[in-house]
Amino acid sequence: MKIKSFFIVTLFSLLVIIGMIAISDTNMPAPLPVDGAISVESNGVPNRKIYYELKNNSKKTGVQFYKPYINNDGKLDYFKLKNYSPNSPIDSVNARGIFYTSGTVSNRLLISLKKLGVKIHANQQFPTYLGGLIQFEGNLRSVFTVIIFLITFIGIFIVDLKTIKERMIRYSFGLTKFTVKETLSPIVVLLLYSLILVLMYIFYLGYGLQTFSTQLFIYLIITDLIIFYVMLLLSQMLMVLLIRLENPVNVIKNKLKGKSVFIFWLFLIAILSISFEKLDVETNQNNIKLTQKMNNLKPWNYLKSWNKLEFFDSSEKNGLAQEVTIKPKLIAEIGAKNYALIKQSGAFVPEFAADSTFKKQLENDGISHPQLNKKLWYLSQHSVVLQSKIYPEQSYNYAKDKAATIFIPKQYKNQVNSLISTVLSEFISFSGYAKKDIAVKYVPNNQKLFVYNENTDQFEGNENIPPLREYGSLKNQIVVALNDPLLLKHGQDNFANFLINNDTIFSPKAVKAISKYNSSLIDGLTNPYQTVALNIKSIQHQLLISQVLRIVLFISLFTSIIVYILSLYRFNFNTIVKKKILGLSSFRIYSVYVLPLILVNFLTYFITKILFITTGVPLRIFVFSVILTIITTIIFNFLIRNDYAAIIKGSNI
Repeated sequence: MKIKSFFIVTLFSLLVIIGMIAISDTNMPAPLPVDGAISVESNGVPNRKIYYELKNNSKKTGVQFYKPYINNDGKLDYFKLKNYSPNSPIDSVNARGIFYTSGTVSNRLLISLKKLGVKIHANQQFPTYLGGLIQFEGNLRSVFTVIIFLITFIGIFIVDLKTIKERMIRYSFGLTKFTVKETLSPIVVLLLYSLILVLMYIFYLGYGLQTFSTQLFIYLIITDLIIFYVMLLLSQMLMVLLIRLENPVNVIKNKLKGKSVFIFWLFLIAILSISFEKLDVETNQNNIKLTQKMNNLKPWNYLKSWNKLEFFDSSEKNGLAQEVTIKPKLIAEIGAKNYALIKQSGAFVPEFAADSTFKKQLENDGISHPQLNKKLWYLSQHSVVLQSKIYPEQSYNYAKDKAATIFIPKQYKNQVNSLISTVLSEFISFSGYAKKDIAVKYVPNNQKLFVYNENTDQFEGNENIPPLREYGSLKNQIVVALNDPLLLKHGQDNFANFLINNDTIFSPKAVKAISKYNSSLIDGLTNPYQTVALNIKSIQHQLLISQVLRIVLFISLFTSIIVYILSLYRFNFNTIVKKKILGLSSFRIYSVYVLPLILVNFLTYFITKILFITTGVPLRIFVFSVILTIITTIIFNFLIRNDYAAIIKGSNI
């Protein structure tokens, strides 16, 4: 039982490590020990009044409130309302927007805020109950989580199988097949171990019991505990079934054939072999993703400290949320070097609306090839400069006296009128310009465009893509270089508001300027570079674990094969010895026992060839299993050479 408990605790620890890494790789809503958030509209209530209300509630109930704001360095920071006092950094920050919370916000507080005149838009707890599923996020992570569960079950089954003779003897005397000690021992050990892990996490990593990460970890532990207990129960049930299928007298006399046992065992070995190949395929695919991400991280270095702004505007008109507005003078003061816009055109017809009114409207505007606009991208001045830095061999020399310059690959030369009409109707006309203010230049085919998409693993796409960007870089795209100063000068509010409402990336200087202009507009910042870096870090963690798991799975697979062969021979001692006494060759004696194993491995090899784009692993596993079978058989044959008489009488080897 000590071996069983040690084995279970070891595999359980490996799963916990995977879960902890998954939690640390999760992009939390804020770098704080939080578990929820409320969103408020001040409705003219003074900031200090709201802050004092939250401060007093925090002292009474212990619930913590954190207000995001832009500090003097132009970076996102968080202020703990429990420490609020006059002249605090958030005094000039509008109370409207998001407050992150740690703990459950009481209805009494919500009522008191409403009495002040504050409108509560949302009061949300983050779904910590999904913590048990976090270890299954991502193809690679889910694969090795399932494999660890599989290895655990096979290990439990093998350990239980070694005691089947003892269980059958008890069963033949009318006693229970299982003792209380062997049933409860692993359960109690696992429960105590889990409790220790939770306490250690709370005090050293989770910042207390009520935090988001701690709650995730607790649900992770509970989920794994339940699955482990189910596997322990399932193994016990299989033992009961196998005992009932066999004759207890044969077991006691060492004459048990155990066909049902070994058929199930062969099935488990086949599953392990397939799992090994699946892990290998996923690891190789993620290695490719990691290489691509690492190669495409360099362009992000130019915008390393830049941020996308999350704006908050709760005002509504006719039931619809309004776009955030900003003065063009502010954008001009910020300067074109302090923001980067890359926006895909929306002037194309969705597949499901081929005969729509929208298509007719596009045709009326002179857009004869709307589907080509999927490849059309608007870039601000600084974004154009960045493209030249990323791809020095490419040139985007835009016309400085034109409102926009369209760079068209030569293969789309015949669609130039449609493209000009698109840029005019979708963008330029709203800034007070006409067709004559649009320049056209032709560029070689297959030029690249880096679109600064932080949430992707795909690069150098060349197909028509949907409105939501799915690639980090593209080939053969149509670039529209916008002349920011001219557009700001003549476009009044249009261009400035376009920048604010279309995922533009801003420098710290720009963020600071916008925050000073109206701090209540900014609900938060997201750093795209950090997202890319976290994704790379997550993949690196998963690849490291996969390498460890490869070793664990390799050892488990071949240990299963060795134990299978030895157990099979042990169950057939008498038959083997009799054949030896009769003078049969070792090949004729043992081939009948090892043939099913070799056939299963051979069949598994073909199954993996069909299921996966194999990397040669199935063939290596097949060859190793055959060699291992031969070596194990030779060793077994050597061990029993002098014990024929004792074995026939029923003694163990």
